[in-house]
Amino acid sequence: MGFNSKLLFSLVILVVAVPLMGNAFVWNVGDDAGWSGQSQFDYAHWAARPLFLVGDDSLRFVYHPNTNNVMEFAYSDFVSCNPTSPLATYNSGDDTVPITIDGHQYFISGNHVDCNNGLKLDILAYDSPYLRFWRLGGPPIGPDGCGKIPNFDNAPTEGGKRTEDILWCDSDSSTGGAAAASTPPSSASIFCSNSLLGVALAPVAHALGFAHQC
Repeated sequence: MGFNSKLLFSLVILVVAVPLMGNAFVWNVGDDAGWSGQSQFDYAHWAARPLFLVGDDSLRFVYHPNTNNVMEFAYSDFVSCNPTSPLATYNSGDDTVPITIDGHQYFISGNHVDCNNGLKLDILAYDSPYLRFWRLGGPPIGPDGCGKIPNFDNAPTEGGKRTEDILWCDSDSSTGGAAAASTPPSSASIFCSNSLLGVALAPVAHALGFAHQC
């Protein structure tokens, strides 16, 4: 029984670890519009669409450094567009900012006029292995390294549920972002989705009484 328990523990660790590899995305803020006060882009709507994961994902801000920058703030300064006490400032014109907070991160433009006109971003990120599994499969990828996948539609937003498909690109691509499906898979479906792993370990699982029909 001790041998079986150790084998089962190793099996579980392997099934859990393999899917978590290579699940990172770089999100282009504003898509083709970039980070611009002249674009009339709805950044609040953009931020409500994807599923952001802490530690895996990053935000890419592309803008003209002579007229804009990116500043991270606490909530009160974000709401008022007060640029005096930033937590961080980025001004290269092409900044990739890691998502580090389980919860909200707030960004504004240091250009006060643009910020008041809507050039600000509130993202909600999650630090959850469960959601990493959920996002694992991803959409079919086209020649440009991108695909589309249904939005994460369970979190409330000011505009209602998230209903549009969005562009998804892997972290080696130069465009797009990522998203999640609408229902997290069970541990059994995760096991089955890793076909090579499932084929190799199915006899072991069956012998231990944990067989599942894929």
